[in-house]
Amino acid sequence: MAERRYSFLIYSNGCVQHGQDGIYYDGPPPTLIRVNRGIVFAELESKILAAMGLHREDAKIKVTYRLPHQSYPQPVKYTALPITNDDCVEAIFDVLQLIPGFVTAELYVDVESTPICQNGIANEGPSTQCSPISSPVNTPAPYSQNDYIAPMNTSSALLLDDNDSPSTHPQDDNDAHSLHPQDDNVIPEPVGVENVDNEEMATVTIDVIQDMAGKIQQMEEQGVVNDDELLEEDGYDEELFDYEHNCHDGQRQAIHQAPSPLFTQNTWKNIVDQSSLAIMIKQTTWEPTQEFYKGLIFADKEKLKSAVKRYCILRNKMYQVKESGPTPWSLSCKNGCNWRLRACKRVTHGFFKVTKYCGPHTCMESNPTEDHAMLDSWLIEQEVNVLVKEKPSVKISLLQAQIWKKYGRHVSYMKVWEAKQKILAKVFGDWEKSYQILPKWMTAMVDANPGTKVKWCTHDAAVAGSAIFQRLFWAFGPSIEGFKHCRPVISIDATFLYGKYKGKLMIASTWDGDNQLFPLAFAIEHVTQRSGVCLISDQHNGILSAVAEFGWQPPHGYHRFCIRHLATNFNERFQCTQLKDWITCAGQENQPRKFEIAMSAIRDMHSEAANKLAEIPMEMWTLAHDGGCRYGVMTTNLSESFNGLLKDARHLPITSLVQLTFYRTVFYFQDRRTKVQAEIAAGETFTAYLRTKFTKWEQKSRDHAFRVYNREEGVFDIHKSADPDFEDRDSHVHVVNLVQKICTCQKWQIYKIPCSHVIAVCQSQHLQPDQYIDRCYTMEEQLACYASKFKPVLDATYWKEPDFPKLYPNSTIRRERGRPKVSRLGDEMGWRESQPKPTCGLCRQVGHNRRKCPNSNVTSSSSGSTNQ
Repeated sequence: MAERRYSFLIYSNGCVQHGQDGIYYDGPPPTLIRVNRGIVFAELESKILAAMGLHREDAKIKVTYRLPHQSYPQPVKYTALPITNDDCVEAIFDVLQLIPGFVTAELYVDVESTPICQNGIANEGPSTQCSPISSPVNTPAPYSQNDYIAPMNTSSALLLDDNDSPSTHPQDDNDAHSLHPQDDNVIPEPVGVENVDNEEMATVTIDVIQDMAGKIQQMEEQGVVNDDELLEEDGYDEELFDYEHNCHDGQRQAIHQAPSPLFTQNTWKNIVDQSSLAIMIKQTTWEPTQEFYKGLIFADKEKLKSAVKRYCILRNKMYQVKESGPTPWSLSCKNGCNWRLRACKRVTHGFFKVTKYCGPHTCMESNPTEDHAMLDSWLIEQEVNVLVKEKPSVKISLLQAQIWKKYGRHVSYMKVWEAKQKILAKVFGDWEKSYQILPKWMTAMVDANPGTKVKWCTHDAAVAGSAIFQRLFWAFGPSIEGFKHCRPVISIDATFLYGKYKGKLMIASTWDGDNQLFPLAFAIEHVTQRSGVCLISDQHNGILSAVAEFGWQPPHGYHRFCIRHLATNFNERFQCTQLKDWITCAGQENQPRKFEIAMSAIRDMHSEAANKLAEIPMEMWTLAHDGGCRYGVMTTNLSESFNGLLKDARHLPITSLVQLTFYRTVFYFQDRRTKVQAEIAAGETFTAYLRTKFTKWEQKSRDHAFRVYNREEGVFDIHKSADPDFEDRDSHVHVVNLVQKICTCQKWQIYKIPCSHVIAVCQSQHLQPDQYIDRCYTMEEQLACYASKFKPVLDATYWKEPDFPKLYPNSTIRRERGRPKVSRLGDEMGWRESQPKPTCGLCRQVGHNRRKCPNSNVTSSSSGSTNQ
């Protein structure tokens, strides 16, 4: 990519005045120069002098920069900034880079031999009485020449003469946009733009500048414009991606851009949002409350059409199209009054310009309706585009409320739904075509990020060279590499897809040493060759069959059940919340002795449930018999939380869904890496999760007494006295073996962190308990989890054509017509923390209602006997 260049407009031989928007220049047209960032003040002076035809020996200049500033939502104001050194020059480039829409800088140059400025009229003479910054005046006198130069980036419209010619045309008293300096109600007409070396600028707004920038970018892609004349378009942080792989022959290649801010937003609530650093500016050229007028410019036909519709809705009017084509667009009033509008696309600049206008409406207003005909799905699409793009799962009712807020009209559900579908298709792609793009995207992503694993599962289609999509598994290379330094525990869960085609998105995640989320993969197989990995899931038949099919057996892998799902299943079957609580308690006990106490309570409470529970191997659901595979993790809550972060992805076409998982993982890795580096710089050796647990157990160790049994083999027994605050915590003895790294309380084996008994032994023997902490809790391993950097995916124009059949969706899983159910039926696993659980009206117990109360028969019998 060529070095970025900037345009500077040089104003001279005039005078600086003060107006409503701050300073502006009253003088001849400017001269345009192009400079690179990094230019020093002396070089800038030389370029300005050369553009003005002066020599440094003959003239001395003073340069003032027209600095924009804004207190949003107030309009932009301009102040004077004297340019005297290299730092001032660099500040100009900072403004051009940070403030969107500003692509040029305006410099006001005062030369020692400039004319005297009297009442805004330039005359020949010495400049001793003309200051670069004159005192403020309420009504600045217009420049005496016929060429009118308005300030850049103000709120007025862009005006060009009818023929878009650089020549000056004769004045026409009937022309609404002719130049009449003495008439304050007439908008002066500027000279057209053609010569880039001596460019005469009209009043420009930010919207038009951005459209022009887009057209320049399109010309670049078509090879019309040289790269040296364009602005740099890469918008990624060098720390976020590794760009080395995108360089070819010393030049950086274009990269794929996230289609929506949704893909990179702060979904984990801890990513630094850099967007707040930029100064947000919003300006418009025309408002629907105003009338149209001849000479008004719109960036394209779509914006003109949108403006006319808003104009008609506000006045409850209707128009009919008389002529429509790529270049002309002509309208008239549908009620028969003299209202007319005609606009044409100008070849010179490519914008649509109002060439004829007769208004306002003189017809009678129609009866107001709830749903105006002009307020169609096309216009609704323009109004809610940003909302849908940022949040594809936004509800139709919220979009309807947005339309009501702006127009005061109720629009039908189907109109808004149709507009939302159009936006989703434009931003995230067509549903069917997305399946055909997916192999290309996956190939490009794997090429950019070596080590990424992808596995396809398709069915043969009736057409040769085609296939029907069934399943796709993918795991990002940096995630696979980082998993080697995490705890060897994987949590798996699935979430339903709410788009045009049904399906499920399965997610595999794990925990790093700080007990934080680590997005591992979206597939189980081919993730890692690491042995001894523990897989935690619910008892879904699909997961059980997959585990059996792929040989997830010890010692390579261990399978365990989520205690929360297990207890909930028993509660739904036996309708007893106390049973659920006791099962949860039994599963979380770390000592066999305490586990047997809980099991005895379950047998006394419900013998049938106890027998059913005995059919499940104890190591599958209990911590006491786990053998240390779980690292203390008992639930799949982490994966379910990750499902919540991907809620918006469930409404997207399949390629956009995969892209969202990619970009969010990229930004999450960057955020976690930054936080870990900050902790290391602060001198931390272990993670915050480890420090919290270790401090708690270290305080408990102060009440322990020890006795040496075999110092050579490292065997000790620890005596803990009874706790007076808890009746069930009597005195007991635990045995510690430092060589075998076991303690009879089993916390050491379960969490891989020295328990209070081990810490007491280490302190008595002058040993460092840190040596018995698992390496996954060190900051070194924590940094290694996120050390691998993602590489950006190339732009679609560089994607290779994969050796893969043309992919089609499975028509049998297409969602039926009608409004889909966005949320599944509420159950115990679906309760939100902020939502209270139901309470039974009979027994007042939490977790069931009056109809499912296990005591309903007893209550009914007692009530019947009383009534007798």
